[in-house]
Amino acid sequence: MGLFDGIEKLINEHGSSVILRERLSLAAEQYAALEKKLAESELRAKESELRAKNLETENERLRLDLRKAEEKIRNLEDMLDSRSEEVVIDSQFDPSKF
Repeated sequence: MGLFDGIEKLINEHGSSVILRERLSLAAEQYAALEKKLAESELRAKESELRAKNLETENERLRLDLRKAEEKIRNLEDMLDSRSEEVVIDSQFDPSKF
């Protein structure tokens, strides 16, 4: 029986090494797939950061444009108000009273 025990042990060890090799191969494939997904995710994250920075820059530019436009509107309103006062003053002028 001792001879068969040794052969059985060799078969089991060889079979175990094949299974272990297959498992290691599967783990290596899964690791490579995860590395690829990580690289893709990092690239998307960098693209998103760049897009966010661009949007922030555009937002600041638009806010500045809006402030300038609001200032122009206030200036035009002030000009209209001052001209309407001139018209009111002129319409009250009665040359016959002189």
